Amino acid sequence: MFPLIVLAIVFILTIFMTFFGVLLKHISACFLGK
Repeated sequence: MFPLIVLAIVFILTIFMTFFGVLLKHISACFLGK
């Protein structure tokens, strides 16, 4: 049985990492643009 709390933490971590990755890509594009 998989704990629901662990599943929620993994889900939030995945969303956070995806958001951080997109943000990092935008920052890199900004620096490369200049």
